[in-house]
Amino acid sequence: MTEKPITREALLASFGTLATKFTSSLKEAQALEQAFDASRAKLVQAISSHLQNAKNSLPDTNPLQAPLSHFVAIMTQTSSEWDAKVAGRQKGVKFRQGFEDSLLVFVSGKVNSGKSSLGNYMAWGHTDPTDDAKRQTPPERYPQYQSHAKVDVKGGDSLKDAEKKREFRVSATEATSSIQSFSLPGLTWVDSPGLHSLKEENGNLAREYLDHADLILYTMKSDSPGRASDLTEIRDLIYKDKRTLLLLTGSDDIEEDIDDSGELIQCVVMKDAERRAKQQEYVRGELKEIPGSDKLEIVSISSRYAQENAHDPVAFLESGIGSFCATLQNICQSEGVKIKQRVPMRNLHHFLADCENDLVPYQKLMTDFRP
Repeated sequence: MTEKPITREALLASFGTLATKFTSSLKEAQALEQAFDASRAKLVQAISSHLQNAKNSLPDTNPLQAPLSHFVAIMTQTSSEWDAKVAGRQKGVKFRQGFEDSLLVFVSGKVNSGKSSLGNYMAWGHTDPTDDAKRQTPPERYPQYQSHAKVDVKGGDSLKDAEKKREFRVSATEATSSIQSFSLPGLTWVDSPGLHSLKEENGNLAREYLDHADLILYTMKSDSPGRASDLTEIRDLIYKDKRTLLLLTGSDDIEEDIDDSGELIQCVVMKDAERRAKQQEYVRGELKEIPGSDKLEIVSISSRYAQENAHDPVAFLESGIGSFCATLQNICQSEGVKIKQRVPMRNLHHFLADCENDLVPYQKLMTDFRP
């Protein structure tokens, strides 16, 4: 990273200065979508009516009855799929409307890839904050939590879990089964269920909301970065033009040592710089076949090490959190407002392109009618 490392506190302050500048084209995108939806309904009605009239005017034995019935069935199925896509998109747009004055940062990644721990660190400066740590937080830095959607799976979090506990749950097999967030001036941080979870509903819920974020933080455990399933998710983010930062989390080790009293203790130490560099190079090598992947930033971090060395500038620098915060600050200051403005229109563009692909079967049906 070329940016000068900064602390979490400095990053949050920089977001606060931009809170009043975040304006988006969400209303414009909504107006265009309403126009599209009206045109779609008109198209479906016109074709369906025409096909039904044709069916009614022909004898049952006419050879055109079979392809006409097939066309009607395809039309009905496509219309139903469009309705589902529109409903899903409207859910995401409604979610985004609540955060128009902040950069919407969405943390995505596999189960147990450090998403919730990182979120807690950004909110409180602790990966698993105690009540005492929360009480020591100044009022202007007190995060406001919200719960947005939840799937009922065994082992998941309880209803409004983050709101009640004012933190994200960690240290559980299926820790997160909700879309949860905290907000500070200029920043909304969203914690999501893990992708490729044993509970498919968790990953599906995460993807529903991910499209509506301004910035994606994609987390990968440093012990196993760049797996094929991760590359598939990252490829999809690049295709959707999502501004993405890759994080190699847990870039630390546990070592044993003897304290002053002769007791055996465990210490958190950072993986050495060469090892971290090799892990980043490996991920870049795995991504090189994906067009546009060369523009992705990759940062190795340890929230735990940063927390334990908050008052040691040299050790904190090793944690990678300072570089991560500097990168986020640079994105916020140089691109934040533009990202906020273009995301709704880009989302709409991809939504319409997806709907256009649904029309491909009609071309074949019409071609089959010509003979």
